[in-house]
Amino acid sequence: MNGLLGDGICASSPFPSYCSKLDIIASLLQPLKPCDPLEPSIVASILESSPTPLAILPGFHDCRATKANKLECLQKTAKSRRKSVGNRSSSAHEEISWELSLHNSNFLVREKLGEGGYGAVFRVAELSDTVEEDEDDSAHQVALKVERPANVWEFYALNLLHARLSERTRQSVVRPHRLYAFKDESHLLLDYCDQGTLLDAVNHAQEAGIGPSASAATGLEEVVAIFFTIELTRILESFHAASFLHGDFKIDNCLVRLDEVPGGLKGWSSAYKRDGSGGWASKGVRVIDFGRTVDLQAFPPGQTFRTDWTTDKHDCWEMENGEPWSYQPDYYGLACIAHVLLFGKYLETVSSVEAASGRMRHSVKEPLRRYHQTGLWTRFFDLLLNPCLVREDGSLPITEELAGIKADMETWLEANSDKGGKSLRNLLKKLEIRALSARG
Repeated sequence: MNGLLGDGICASSPFPSYCSKLDIIASLLQPLKPCDPLEPSIVASILESSPTPLAILPGFHDCRATKANKLECLQKTAKSRRKSVGNRSSSAHEEISWELSLHNSNFLVREKLGEGGYGAVFRVAELSDTVEEDEDDSAHQVALKVERPANVWEFYALNLLHARLSERTRQSVVRPHRLYAFKDESHLLLDYCDQGTLLDAVNHAQEAGIGPSASAATGLEEVVAIFFTIELTRILESFHAASFLHGDFKIDNCLVRLDEVPGGLKGWSSAYKRDGSGGWASKGVRVIDFGRTVDLQAFPPGQTFRTDWTTDKHDCWEMENGEPWSYQPDYYGLACIAHVLLFGKYLETVSSVEAASGRMRHSVKEPLRRYHQTGLWTRFFDLLLNPCLVREDGSLPITEELAGIKADMETWLEANSDKGGKSLRNLLKKLEIRALSARG
């Protein structure tokens, strides 16, 4: 942790604090009145007041004087290539590749990975003097996120976040490589991760041999569920310490990260180590999709938010009901992810009114199984589903309380990661093998 200041910001960071710049944002807001943190005028003011302008960030290509007009063509080409593949037999490497030019760079588009209301994500490989079209380009593959209208916020926020986080946590956050910002679209190049999402791991748990031993049970073996829950809690804790909210913390945005351990299997301890030693820092998750990220340092202390974003079952009650929020979306998101890991199904809750205080308390509808660590999970879910009830004054964040439960989970995992015939290391190896086979 050398070079870190007390608030977790790297001393050599190219992003100094906003400091007195807060009054620029505050001038747009009535004091502490809830606001939309991604309202265009607010985002523009944050970027304008930043000590590190967007224009000087490595990898930023300002093409906003011209239009790209490529998203529609990318979508149509991907669709037509998929149809043609259905009528012939060919390797996945050859199936849908086509060329794409961006500014002064050329790429081969390999496949469409997904899409949303913003646009789509593609797997691409950059063509250069050293990488030809017919070569194995696996080491040069990246994810290309194309949005219309153009969005520069995610690129900026990811650069800022990486500057504030410790080295270990940076491994758990997708890296931005380049951004081509056009008048009509943005093309963001990010790490490409090929081991699937945590949701993929849950959906194929029995196939991979990492599901619960009980015949009718779904989800992951509890030792694996606790491992990933610890990792996600640690990451979220680091985000909040760095004054960031993820804002869209859900299982689809968490990719499996089973990197090679230095020294191979011999360098990977059979017993779990919470500090990441023994090769355990190489195992975990990588978080993606920072389009809703909020930099709390850009707002006055105590600022809350209210948005009209489209919500779904992964979003907290405050977002769903149009009420003010701050840390609640991240806490609820973590509870939702952990629930899917443990039970293999999405979170449903029940509510009751406390007789003494008259306050509403939420709890998990799905009953814990007799073999679960009921004490740990009950405390964990109760904290995340009722964050404003943890302290008398209802203040957030509840970082210390969440860290306490995480520490208890770590203690349990260190004592049980290689016990009773259930080896966490072996189970993660099975997950890695399944991911390799899925890639074909």
